[in-house]
Amino acid sequence: MVSYFSAFAWVMLLSIFYPQNTANRLNSKIKKRNQKLILFISILPALFLQMFRNKLVGLHDPRVYYAEFSVYRNHSWSYLFNVRTKEYGYYGFVKLLGYITDWPQTLFIVTAVFVLAVVCWFFYKNSENPCVAFLGYMAFGMYFFNWLGLRQAIAMSFCLIATEMVKNKKYVKAVLLIAVAATFHLSALAFALLFLFGTRKIDGKNFGINILFALLFFAFLDPILNFGNKLLGTDYEEVYFGVGYTVIAIYLAVLISGYIFRKQLSENKNNILLYNMSFIGFVIYLSRFFGSQVFQRISYYFYFAVFALIPNIIKLIKPKELRIIIYIVVFVAFSLLFYQRCQESQLLPFYYFWQSAKV
Repeated sequence: MVSYFSAFAWVMLLSIFYPQNTANRLNSKIKKRNQKLILFISILPALFLQMFRNKLVGLHDPRVYYAEFSVYRNHSWSYLFNVRTKEYGYYGFVKLLGYITDWPQTLFIVTAVFVLAVVCWFFYKNSENPCVAFLGYMAFGMYFFNWLGLRQAIAMSFCLIATEMVKNKKYVKAVLLIAVAATFHLSALAFALLFLFGTRKIDGKNFGINILFALLFFAFLDPILNFGNKLLGTDYEEVYFGVGYTVIAIYLAVLISGYIFRKQLSENKNNILLYNMSFIGFVIYLSRFFGSQVFQRISYYFYFAVFALIPNIIKLIKPKELRIIIYIVVFVAFSLLFYQRCQESQLLPFYYFWQSAKV
């Protein structure tokens, strides 16, 4: 656990020194360069762990990815289109990597670089402090999920790129990116909800529409689940009885405070997208208690908005002393949540690929 917490603490430390955006454009180029540099340095330990982890760290999934790399690189392209799932993008990606190298660890290295690069790009584009956003990304368990849910992690990365297209109403490009994401994990099709809600203003009228959407979504959970199972070729039926009180509390705090500061947030289209994404994610996350645990996994596509929005809301709070107190509370909450995720992740103990791991 020391390795994980060291990476987490390093991000927290550098988030304190992240240069804040101001109205002064005189040194904007230097500031942006420093912002990118600090963000890059802050995630290096986390990137290093994810790239060079041993295949035995975690459940059976990493071992399956290792085995699949060796299998699919040696098969013909026609064989890939006869696999059980329809997620041909992932198997084609593995096949292409196989042309370059026969070392399975390459799969972990390349995907870690791609996924974390896109995540940091999304936070940098949308958050006042992307280091704090990345801290939330680790605390909520998304960082660990990448290790086990590799295909979905890639799919989520393509969806994050699509948010920029949705924000600027370039819907054709957004549809194409989501389609590509679905070839890695079909659950990415759920991200199309962003077309309906992503750019709507944060006001009383749309808030009422959001509530109505939530009620209708809860009322039709069973048919939605059945449709999803048929589409994805799955059979998820179990109800998840565990309650993530901390996650729910953070969601509510962000959504309520975001609505209170709706006028200030609405001045930036980034915040509008983030708020609407957060609401969609919250509704889907709550559905896990009434329908199936699969809804929690789908909600992961929208989690990123919550992390990015937290620093944006805190920046609007006055006075400065109150902001500092809130950041302390956020850091403590994230630390406790990250500790819990470490305990539940089944990624302990940690080994690098060059170390002898005990199963």
